[in-house]
Amino acid sequence: MGIGFILRVIVSIILVIGMMSFVLLYTISGEIEQGAVEEVVDDVVDIGSDRINLEGEIDYSLLYDSLLSECQNKEKIYFNTQELPEGIEIDCNEIRFAGRDGIEDLIKEKIEEILFGEIDETGIVQEIVEKEKVDRILWTIGAINLILIIIIILLARIGALVNLGIVGMISGLPFVIAGIFKNLVENLLIVTLPFGISLSELPALKGLIYDLTKDLFVSYLILFVLGAALFGLGIGIKTGLGKKKEAK
Repeated sequence: MGIGFILRVIVSIILVIGMMSFVLLYTISGEIEQGAVEEVVDDVVDIGSDRINLEGEIDYSLLYDSLLSECQNKEKIYFNTQELPEGIEIDCNEIRFAGRDGIEDLIKEKIEEILFGEIDETGIVQEIVEKEKVDRILWTIGAINLILIIIIILLARIGALVNLGIVGMISGLPFVIAGIFKNLVENLLIVTLPFGISLSELPALKGLIYDLTKDLFVSYLILFVLGAALFGLGIGIKTGLGKKKEAK
């Protein structure tokens, strides 16, 4: 095995990872464009806010007086609930600005902020919903993949189609995984959704999982079929060239 062969294998492995990543990000980008991810996050936050059960248990007029009293000589105070024992930090100026009529909306807004923080502790959701960042990463990966394809063509020459066909077929293999992806994600979410929220309460999330698995299955399948076609074409060309040499 020469250096050229080893280099071609290394470039091919990197290209496989790049192709898989490109298809995954391209599919996610399409869902972001439709607002599906943001809709799911909003649903989780809304249901979580309702689970706090503040409404009907608190006289917000009395709460406003109590909070305002606590704000004497303070810039911030903490409002505690049973479900959020760590407390809700509220700026006293915000309480004064909200007034008696707006204190309920202010409390609920603060709860939603905390819930979103719990859902997105790592910041991944915020990164995902910012489509410009996803697109920037997507096209960077696309450009790298194109460079790698050119390198393989230069290294493999006649065998480039076979090489790229193998890359395409391996890259497209996740279409098998996409078929069982739906059940895996649903089982994971049953455990990880906050405040005991069930998947049945989130039709937007069920729709997102369905659309993602369907689109990923189709995209990876196309990649696999394209790879198989390139591989077959490459083998055909090599066989044809071999027969011509033999004829001479």
